[in-house]
Amino acid sequence: MWSASGGWITSCKEPLVDPESLEGGVFQVWKEMQQIVQTSPDCLSQAYARVRDSGDPEAMLEFVRDSIYLIPAHASSLRGMNTSMRFGTRGVLRDGFATPREKAELLHQLLKDAGIQSEVIYERTDFDEQNVKSLFFRPKDEQILEEIDDALLDRWMKMLQLSESDLEEISYINAQEKEAEKLAEKLWQILPDKEAIRYHDFDFRWDNSRCPAVRFQWEGQTRIAHLFDPQVPFGSPYEPASSVKLAESASYILEPITFRLSYRDNIYPEEEKSLLMKTYRPEDVVGRQIHLGFYHGLDLMEQASTSFSQVRVFTPVMSTEGPDLTEEIKNELAALGQTITLEAQRIDVDPEQKVIRVNEFPIGWGEGSSRPQEVTEMKLRITAGLPSLVKLEIWPVDSQGKEVKGLIASDFSFSENGQIISPLMEANEIAPKVLILYDTSLSMPLEYRKEGMEEFLEILEATLRQEYPKASVTSWATDSNLYTWLRKASQTSFDLILFATDGDNKEDLQEGDLETFAAAPPVIVLDVFNSQRASSQEVFKNLSISSGGKIINAENQALARQEIIQLLALLELPPYVFTFYGSLQQESNTVQVSLDTSRVSVEESYEFRVKPESKTTGPKVVGIYLTVQIGSQNIDRVLAGWDPTLENPDEISKVHSDAVRNLLFGSVVIGVEGQGPTYATALNELLDFRLRNQSWIEASKNESLEAATDEIEKLNWTYDPIMLHLLAPLPDAVSEDSLTFASGIRMVIVKRTTGIGSEFSEDSVDILPSGNFITLSDHAEESFKINLKKTGHLAIVEHAFFEESTYSLLSQSNLVSAEAASKEPWFEEQLRNGPHGTFIREYWSRSGGTFKIFGKELDSLAYWQIDKKTGELLGILPDLTGGGKRKIYTRYDDLNKVLQNYTRTLKKNPGRSVTIWAAHLILLKLYAIAAHAIKTMDTTNLEADVLRALQMDACDAARFIHGGMTGRPQKIMGGLANLIRLMDRKSDDFPCT
Repeated sequence: MWSASGGWITSCKEPLVDPESLEGGVFQVWKEMQQIVQTSPDCLSQAYARVRDSGDPEAMLEFVRDSIYLIPAHASSLRGMNTSMRFGTRGVLRDGFATPREKAELLHQLLKDAGIQSEVIYERTDFDEQNVKSLFFRPKDEQILEEIDDALLDRWMKMLQLSESDLEEISYINAQEKEAEKLAEKLWQILPDKEAIRYHDFDFRWDNSRCPAVRFQWEGQTRIAHLFDPQVPFGSPYEPASSVKLAESASYILEPITFRLSYRDNIYPEEEKSLLMKTYRPEDVVGRQIHLGFYHGLDLMEQASTSFSQVRVFTPVMSTEGPDLTEEIKNELAALGQTITLEAQRIDVDPEQKVIRVNEFPIGWGEGSSRPQEVTEMKLRITAGLPSLVKLEIWPVDSQGKEVKGLIASDFSFSENGQIISPLMEANEIAPKVLILYDTSLSMPLEYRKEGMEEFLEILEATLRQEYPKASVTSWATDSNLYTWLRKASQTSFDLILFATDGDNKEDLQEGDLETFAAAPPVIVLDVFNSQRASSQEVFKNLSISSGGKIINAENQALARQEIIQLLALLELPPYVFTFYGSLQQESNTVQVSLDTSRVSVEESYEFRVKPESKTTGPKVVGIYLTVQIGSQNIDRVLAGWDPTLENPDEISKVHSDAVRNLLFGSVVIGVEGQGPTYATALNELLDFRLRNQSWIEASKNESLEAATDEIEKLNWTYDPIMLHLLAPLPDAVSEDSLTFASGIRMVIVKRTTGIGSEFSEDSVDILPSGNFITLSDHAEESFKINLKKTGHLAIVEHAFFEESTYSLLSQSNLVSAEAASKEPWFEEQLRNGPHGTFIREYWSRSGGTFKIFGKELDSLAYWQIDKKTGELLGILPDLTGGGKRKIYTRYDDLNKVLQNYTRTLKKNPGRSVTIWAAHLILLKLYAIAAHAIKTMDTTNLEADVLRALQMDACDAARFIHGGMTGRPQKIMGGLANLIRLMDRKSDDFPCT
C-alpha cells in the first residue's frame, strides 16, 4: 500500500505456520521472527497499519499522541511550530519523533488512509513553560517486545539444529550508560573556564494561538483531535469555547544536502576538479543509505579474468537505497559522475554526436560497421616502458595495402596471455599527441615565460594541425626540479615530449633515473639559450636520452617550431592507438589483436623495459575528496590520498595514488537518519533484507546458477547492516526531566578500501558533525552535561565495533585541553618545531566554537571535540574523521584467481557491481547474503576456497548482531534479546574467532 507520506507501509496478515512443523530452515525462522517483531508497538509502521485497519479514530489519536515523542523543529525555540516539519511522516514512523505539525500531519494521514475525512487546523491552547516541558519530557515505559513463548523458542532451536550452548550471550554496549557517564565526567573535569561557558538556551514559549490539531468527521459530527494533553477528552478541542481555523500549508525546514565528489592530480595538485554533484531533500533520504560506488565498466567475464592492476577507468555513481524505493524513484535519486582514468584523463560521451572524448580528444563510435571486413592484414607495435602502462599502435590495411579508416573501438578484440582485456582507445586516426614541459623559473627568457610561452604553444599547435588536423599539444608548467618532472612524463603515452629549459636544475639524478628516462617516449630538449655550459649540457643529455640525445637550439622560436615539425614527420605515426595496464604476473606477455570475429589477427610479445615497478608516479589521481554541504555548513573529507591542508605538493608520492586506487575498488556508504530508527524498526528492516535474498541463495545451493543470477537481478536494494548501530537512537533520549535530540541531520560515512598488495583492507566509519545534538532540561548547565553523556554513547559504540577509535587511542593518555596546553612551554615548542606543528595549529589552536581535548604525550593526534554551548561530544581521529577503523584480512592476493573461483560458483559479482547501481565494489564483501544464511545453508555445492572467503563476512555480520542494539537494560528489550541471539549460530564449519 502506498501511503500519503510517500513511502510504502506494509502490514503483516500472514499467519504463522503449523507450530509442529520444522520445515523451512533459517529463512522460515527469520520469517516468523519478522512477524513477531512487527507486533511490537515499537515497530511504528506496523502499529500504524493496525490502528488504521481498526477504523477507530480514538485509537488513532492515542497512537499519535502517546507513541510518538514530541521534539521542536528548531534547536533554540518553538518558532514556526505550527508549520514546521523535519523529515515528514515517513521519518516520524521510522524514529518515533515528531514536531507539533508533524504530529498533526501524521494523524491527518492516518484518518485519511482509514477513509475518514479530516484536515489540519489551528486551535487555541494555554500552555505555560512548565506545561510545555511536560509535553517534551514524557518517556514511555514499556518493553520493546513481549517475552517469547518457550515452546516457540524450542521449535526454532530444532529448526536451526541448535542447542543452548551454540548461542552467544548478548553484550550490551554502554549498559545503563555507565561507560558514557564515566567518559563525560572525565572530560567535564578537564574543561577550562566552566564559569565562562555560555550555555545553549532554549525558548519554551508555545504558540498558543496556532496550536496544530486535526478536525475530522465521525458519526455525523465534526470532531477536534487535540494532540498533546492526554487529559483533553476525545473529540474535543483544548478550549471548547474557542474558535479554530484552517492551518497554513506545512513546510520542511531542514536545508538540502549537497554531496560534491572531486579529485586532484599530481600535475596540478592545487586545482580541485569535480567528479560528481547531487543535491537531496532530507525527507527523501532519511532512513535510507546513499551508496557511492565506482563503476569499472567490466562485464562479468572480464571481471573473472582481470587483475586489479589492469583496471584503470572508473565512473562514480551515487544511488539511494531503501526497501520502499521503486526503480523509477531510484533513477530520480541517482547521479552518474565524470568518468576518469587513474592517470586523471577525463572521458566524456556525447551520445548525440556519437563521440567519446578522452581529455577533449574526439573519437567517433557507433554500433559497428562493415569496415572490418575490408581489413586483410594488421601491423602491431607495442610500447611498454615503465610498468604498467602499455601502448598498442595498430595499422590495419586492405588487399591493396591501403589504410582502412573509420574503425571503431568495438570492432577490435584484445587478449593478453589468452585473457580478454579492454584497452582504452585514444585515437582512431593519425593524430600526434605532443607534451611540452616548460621551466617557469625566472632565469628563463621572456619568450618562454607566461604570455610568451602561451603564444609559442598556440602557434606550435596551429602549425602541427596544418599537417595533422587532429594533433594536440598538452603543456605542463614545471619548476626547476627537472628530473622530477621527467619522471612523471616518462610514464605517459605521448608520441613526443618537448622540454623547454635553460638547464638550471635543482636536483641530482636518483638511482634508476637514466633507466626510467630511457624508457620514456622520445624527449627532445628545447635549449632556450643555446647554452654551452657543461652543467646544462649534462642535464640536456640526461633529459633527452630516450631520443638519442636530440637537442634543439630554441633561441629562435620559429626555427625551433620548424625543426619540431620535421622531427615529428620522421616518426611512424599509427592511425589507431589503444592503451591498457599490462600484466605484472610474468616477465613476458603476449597481446593478440583481432578484427572481424578473429578473421584477421596479429600477435606480439612485450616486456617492460624497466623491470621493477617504479616508485615514482606519472600523471595520476592522487586524492579523492567529498564535501557535504547542508545550508551554510561545509563538511570536507579526504576520502583517499593527498591531504592539501596537511601535506605539501612535493610530498605527493605513489602512496597517495595507490590509496586512491584502493578506494576506487572499494565503496562509500552514507547513512542518513533523524533520531535513528526504533529498535523494532531496525530489526524488521534487517530481517526484510535477509529474506529478500532467499531465492538466489537457495538457487545457488541447488547449483541452479542461471536461476541464481536471475534472482539477483531482481533485487533492487543494497544494504549495510552496520548502520543499525552507528545511527541507532541514543539510549533514554527522553526522560522525565530532559530531552536529547538531533536538531540537524544525522549522517555516517562507512568507507571500505581494498588492501591491494597489502595484508589488510580497511573499514572505517565517520560520524559527521551534522547531527547537532541538543539537550533540553530545567537547567542550562545540566543540559550541557547530559548532552555530553548522551553523545558520549556514540564514542562507546565506535569503540565496540572498531579496533581504532578516539576512545581507544586516548584511553591511557594524560588529557589536556587546548586552552590549558597553550600556556605550557612544551606546547609552544611543538607548534614551532614539532613534527605535527601544522596539524596542531590548524585543528587544536584554532578552537572556534569547540573545546579540544587531547593527550599531552602526543602519542596520537586523536582528540575529543566538545561544543562550547551544547556539550555535544565528537571523537576525532588523526585523519580528522569522526569515527573508527578496523582492519580486514585481505582475502585476495590475486584477484584473477578469486574472481574466477567466485564466478564459477555463483556466477555473479557481489553487490551487483556490473549494474549501474554499483554500490559495493569490495570483492567478496557479501552483504548481499545475510551473514547467517551462509552459516546455516548447505555448503556442499560450494568450493572450499570460496567458502573460506565467505566465512570472514559471515563473522563480520555476526559481530554486528552480537554487539547488541542498545545500551538500555535487557529488561527493556524483552523478547528482542532472544531474537537477536537466535539470529546467528556457531558451527564447526564456520567458527567465528
